[in-house]
Amino acid sequence: MMVKIFLLLFFILGRVFSFDGFEYTLDVSKNDVVTHEPIILSLEIKQKRSKDVIEFDFSIPASESIRMELLESIKGRNNLKSRYLLYPLKVGDIEINPVLTVKRASKEELKKFVTGSADELRYLQTRNKTFNLKTFKIHVSSVDKDVVLIGDYNLSYHIDKRKLHSQEQVNLQYILNGEGYEPSIESLLGEVENADIFVDKEVSSSKLSHKIVFRYALHSNQDFIIPEVRIEGYNPTIKKRYTLKIPAMKILVAKSNEKALVVKEENFKFEWQQYLNYLLLFLTGYFTQKILENFRKKSLNNKENFIKKIEKSQSAKELLKVLLVHGTSEYQNELNHLELVCYYGRDIPLSKMKADILARYKSMEHDSLLLSIVS
Repeated sequence: MMVKIFLLLFFILGRVFSFDGFEYTLDVSKNDVVTHEPIILSLEIKQKRSKDVIEFDFSIPASESIRMELLESIKGRNNLKSRYLLYPLKVGDIEINPVLTVKRASKEELKKFVTGSADELRYLQTRNKTFNLKTFKIHVSSVDKDVVLIGDYNLSYHIDKRKLHSQEQVNLQYILNGEGYEPSIESLLGEVENADIFVDKEVSSSKLSHKIVFRYALHSNQDFIIPEVRIEGYNPTIKKRYTLKIPAMKILVAKSNEKALVVKEENFKFEWQQYLNYLLLFLTGYFTQKILENFRKKSLNNKENFIKKIEKSQSAKELLKVLLVHGTSEYQNELNHLELVCYYGRDIPLSKMKADILARYKSMEHDSLLLSIVS
């Protein structure tokens, strides 16, 4: 019974096909869809012979009828598993002709490539051959013209006040999120009668998941109504339409005399200036934090690399090389001793010197941290 249900839900087009040196399986999750409905294409390639090193480049010829995105790719020693998202963009029957380019190189050539000089790296030659893989067709139906969303989405909102003085503004936020085709919506509100409106939009997407935050600031010296929001959607998984709705909201504005209106004008300008100041402050803090994080990561990596190289040094020459590359005058005594060992045959306890160097390095790191905290 489960097998029958599975076959009803997914139309498997892929079979195992074998070519010279490799075999592949190509499957698509469905072949009867609506425009912009995501399709999962799964590709698995196995290398049959190990004497050559093989790389694979999979592609679908560029077309106005379909869009492809890589969802994930996992590479093993002799196999490759990849999943792609296909989005049909036009109504009708779409024929898809996947292409696979196989790049071969012997293990000896690859070894020379990896260990060679920078000039040699540019001239690695591979033996390339292109194969046309199994062709498959997708039937694409249209959705109703008023449908804006394809996928499973929800809509929520937050408003800070519904009663205010004429000097104040209403801050309103709508959040649209879900999974499916990325929505293309510039704004949920048009002009609002008797009110000035400012909109800011924030978009975040990851593969099939999407989130849009619409932020509005509204101002008026009289009562006004924020209109109802309606978005029509279609969920292809359950093959049903749905409507996302936020009801209309009436905003009451307290009456003001003529003198108060002047104050309102000044306060409103100040609110916008304050809003911009907050935005600039936030952006400054955000980018400063990112710069500091990158600096800390780089500093930590340098510290870990230095410690590992000191610990792994098996001879005076190796230790001397690490200290010279590190480029600090803090270890001048050690450098002098190591030069005597390397060039004049002097004897020295290597393990003790390594321990002294690491102890001094950690002490300097500690002092540097204390200095930064005090500063």
